[in-house]
Amino acid sequence: MKNKKTIFLILTAVLIAAISFIYIIINGQTYRLSLPSLDGKISEINVSYDNEGILKRGETNVDYNAKIHENNYIELKSVSAGNTNVKLTVVLEDDYFVTSTTPMSVNNMGIVFCNISSIPDFNGAEIIVIALSAYLLIICVVMVFSFIRQIKISIYSYKSIIYLGVALFTLFLCVHIVTFLSGYFNMTYSNKIYYLFQSIIISLPRFGIFLFPSVEIMCVAVSVSNIALIRHEGKRPANILGIALSICLFLLIAAMILPEFIYPFLPMDSSLELFIRMFSALQLFFGWVLGYFECLLLSSIICGIISARHTPKYDKDYIIILGCGIAKDGSLLPLLRGRTDRAVEFYKKQKELTGKSAVLIPSGGQGANEIISEAEAMRNYLISQGIPQDDIIMEDKSTTTYENMLFSKRIIDSENPNGQVAFSTTNYHVFRSGIFANKVGLNAEGMGSRTKWYFWPNAFLRELAGVIASKLKINIAIVTIFALFSIAATFLI
Repeated sequence: MKNKKTIFLILTAVLIAAISFIYIIINGQTYRLSLPSLDGKISEINVSYDNEGILKRGETNVDYNAKIHENNYIELKSVSAGNTNVKLTVVLEDDYFVTSTTPMSVNNMGIVFCNISSIPDFNGAEIIVIALSAYLLIICVVMVFSFIRQIKISIYSYKSIIYLGVALFTLFLCVHIVTFLSGYFNMTYSNKIYYLFQSIIISLPRFGIFLFPSVEIMCVAVSVSNIALIRHEGKRPANILGIALSICLFLLIAAMILPEFIYPFLPMDSSLELFIRMFSALQLFFGWVLGYFECLLLSSIICGIISARHTPKYDKDYIIILGCGIAKDGSLLPLLRGRTDRAVEFYKKQKELTGKSAVLIPSGGQGANEIISEAEAMRNYLISQGIPQDDIIMEDKSTTTYENMLFSKRIIDSENPNGQVAFSTTNYHVFRSGIFANKVGLNAEGMGSRTKWYFWPNAFLRELAGVIASKLKINIAIVTIFALFSIAATFLI
């Protein structure tokens, strides 16, 4: 499926590029050169060339009876390859005249270029933005269908986040570029291609700035949640992830915005041109990186919420309960009791609806400061809730979520390798637990118990970090492309 998707996108890109090339060849044989905006009736328009035989005059879009002239043009057609300066003289009725000289060129394919700006302008350039928007939309649709297909297989995959994140990323690019089309077609005929490239280049920085308020709120929420986690669970690396990332995001956004306040105070000196261009390149780079990872973060939030709200089918043979620490007296702390209660609720509901009993597997070893294992503590609680001992199998060796899934799978495989499995954990932990289940080859559906709000923001960031780490090479490649694109866009345009 992956190869088919890649081949389809490559073939689609080649087809769109071929259609665009043919369109440009057909329309690029002419160029509409804008006339100066004049106040007064035009009596005559003269065109001359310093190098004859390169261009010839075509139709003229001018109302000679009008007193005010705007958006008028004269059409130039290619004759042969070469360079020439086109001298345009517009004479008014009172013998007042205006002249302009425009550097033009014709390539070997007969395409006419206007060489006023750093990016030569040519007729038919609109197909570039149309083709790019169409291709981005196709990528978005492919990613959406890939996401839907993936969650049908298993939502507990970083592929789900990547598919949805790329879909959001390309959708925004497409919408942003399309909104510029109206401005593109309403422009005069000079420097339109420059305008087109600028609209594409600044799309993601604008996206990053547009989402600045939501990012700021997210950073504050994550920082507050981390402080709460530190108070309840102590200083662990995972509990300060949000604060660290919040600082990075603030610095990133500051690097994008601060130069705009600095530029007006800089002297207009050519010696500072390189300095300004470097700052501009950094702005573009930070904007693209911020926009990309904002899309991945939003995708992580969506996938996390979908996972947490999911209720497994009532056909399970086994229900794994993931341990997370017990009280000093061996009783369950609120977090673990919530997970256990959720499993008991599902167990009883399934038996009520289908008559089928599931085997509960409390999973968790004994910590250094625990008098019994987490599994035994959960078993004692399950029995107190009316669960028969025959429906309980302890797994009391695991120390991590990965081991919870691995050791529980070994128990299930020894009894019923084809058994239907569910697992119970806290709602913010469902997606990550499902990832570990997939890693050990356990096909299981998750269910989540409610918990305090301050666990959620950190969970989303952990999933984002997981996406970045699991696809590190791809993400490094994408960020590198952003860097090269930013440098090229700033120094070449």
